[in-house]
Amino acid sequence: MTSIIIVNYNSYQDTLDCVQSILKSVCTEPFEIIVVDNASANDSWEKLHVLSGKAVLLRAEENKGYCAGNNIGIRYALERKADFIWILNPDTLVEKDTLQKLNTFAQGKEDLGILGCKLVYYPDTQYLQGFGGSDISIQKNGLMAPGKHIYHLQSSDTALPDAVSLDVIIGASMYIPRKVFETCGLMDERFHLYEDENEFCLRAAKFGFRHYAISSATVYHKEGWRKPGQKREAVYYTARNLLMLTKMHFPKYLARNVFFTFFSRRFISLVIHRRFDEARLICKGVRDFFSGIEGKADLSKYTGARK
Repeated sequence: MTSIIIVNYNSYQDTLDCVQSILKSVCTEPFEIIVVDNASANDSWEKLHVLSGKAVLLRAEENKGYCAGNNIGIRYALERKADFIWILNPDTLVEKDTLQKLNTFAQGKEDLGILGCKLVYYPDTQYLQGFGGSDISIQKNGLMAPGKHIYHLQSSDTALPDAVSLDVIIGASMYIPRKVFETCGLMDERFHLYEDENEFCLRAAKFGFRHYAISSATVYHKEGWRKPGQKREAVYYTARNLLMLTKMHFPKYLARNVFFTFFSRRFISLVIHRRFDEARLICKGVRDFFSGIEGKADLSKYTGARK
């Protein structure tokens, strides 16, 4: 059985659309949908009850981040003896054969860690967000970090390999055998948002699991983080969490990453173009890393978001 986990926060319409696309799936193996409402501040919990009988509805008592929301669903799925867990972003839609393609490939790969797919931007569907994910190396900006998603922004009808092996898988769609969680543990809630899927992929690789992506499985992604408020959160959490990731998995590159956080072309460009709010968020991310601040941070001063 596959348990499909969707974490909702204030985006019930996206979540409802995602679930409806999953319900159209044609799959020879059983599956269940688990929707976790991450203590939404709007009326999402009430709106999601239209899914009663179609999905399991769970509710977090407080929002401790995307990782924590997923962990609620993962624990429930493992207790239900799920063989595979498919983590999906709420702002995704799936083709009716995507689940079948993922499940078939996963059953044939003993060393499988995380399985990705062909991710297409939505609603225009003209371009790829990426094929599965990326590899980690020293980037042009000097940082030791995940590179650009392979095939990023190429036409969605680009001919792709049947399957590829990658270091990290895009978190919008991650198909994972239960043995990976039993071996490696759950998502690391200290990351709260961003870089959490990369940390999980790297941790699993240390246990000998390999990560793949297949082109026969397609997921459409609205990529909601590009909304203004979420984009500013991404600036902070990416800066802080990339240093956390580096310290955990590539400690010899930590000093290099701290240096290039401030001397990368991106940071210098923010200063030159007087985008000081974003530059300050990066500075706060680095400062909080050295202060040992993990999990959810208070960004209300910078983004207007609630504490």
